[in-house]
Amino acid sequence: MESTTTAGYALLARSLGADDRLGIIEALARVAPDPDLVPTLRRHHLIPILWTSVPETELRARFPAAAFAHCEAAMRRRRLEPAESLRLLDEVQRALAGAGIECMLLKGAYFAHRLYPAPERRAQHDVDVLVRRRMLAQAGARLAAIGFTTRWRDLHSVTWQRAAMQVDVHACFRNVPVYRLDEERIWRERNAWTIDGVAFTTPSDEDTLVLLALSLFQDLGLGSAKLKQLLDLYLLAAAIDAAFDWPRFLMRRRAEGTLPIVVNVLDLMMRLFDASGALPALACALAACADVAIAAHTDEALALLGADRGAVACKAWFFRVYPGSLARYWLWLLPRKIPAYLRGGAPVRGASAMRPGLDTLRLLLDVRRRRRVPAGS
Repeated sequence: MESTTTAGYALLARSLGADDRLGIIEALARVAPDPDLVPTLRRHHLIPILWTSVPETELRARFPAAAFAHCEAAMRRRRLEPAESLRLLDEVQRALAGAGIECMLLKGAYFAHRLYPAPERRAQHDVDVLVRRRMLAQAGARLAAIGFTTRWRDLHSVTWQRAAMQVDVHACFRNVPVYRLDEERIWRERNAWTIDGVAFTTPSDEDTLVLLALSLFQDLGLGSAKLKQLLDLYLLAAAIDAAFDWPRFLMRRRAEGTLPIVVNVLDLMMRLFDASGALPALACALAACADVAIAAHTDEALALLGADRGAVACKAWFFRVYPGSLARYWLWLLPRKIPAYLRGGAPVRGASAMRPGLDTLRLLLDVRRRRRVPAGS
């Protein structure tokens, strides 16, 4: 996708999140002629927020007729309403509490109510909760007891399904050996919220930023990052920018091994949304970490966002940012995957940018060779 078209979608996402009518109109004029309009809106999960933010008559006037019809059909598909999401969270919390299991809500209804102009603007397809690692199996047993069945799993979470209801149970933010997250601190510093009578806890703003960055880093490496994810990150950063201690936040990431990831994901978000003016404190903190940032120009950030799934450029960016050894990761992964394969329960969710293979190894060696080439040679 051309960078100018990708920039139009980024402007659309930011304007929708800010309820900026002039920005929405400008962005729609830029993206409406795109022959891949509907697939791109669907890929980035922008149809629900667009259809709940802009009057139908205006959308019909600005969209090609076929594109409007496809988006209308997409909006008729079943998804969780905000009230349903809260009821499901409440049911899950009660079921887990019956076995003495605490959980935290990740994103979802919390983001919809706190960050968006109206909760229905942020579409919800499931409920994500975090439990302590040692409680993952017990949490699954409790969900099974109330009618859920396993749909899929990966190294850090298990997805459970009951009819149209889906719950992702996470044992950690991400399960990678180079990350040294202080999980007890994460639980200790969590925040308490109540929405429409449903009380829950959620990670602190600091830890939620890390959660979003780690998730986006993986998806950017796969060429599957979504503007909805980036918008979540932008809106949270905007909500806290003036009072948040960004230098301290970035300093704490160095000790846990996530600094290059957090800096580069935040830097990419800032470039995509042209957010330096809106987030001056974050912009200043990132400027002090310029030696860690990879993308030197906005066009590079737009190319990453607009790349096809599995694009070599995305994987190359991933390996330039990843702060650990791929060989160490593979050695760590083998004893975790082989027993699972033998039991028939290996992770089955989407591919990892670090999946073992000759192509991955060749790409990594090429990235490292390029690092050693002197600038200007």
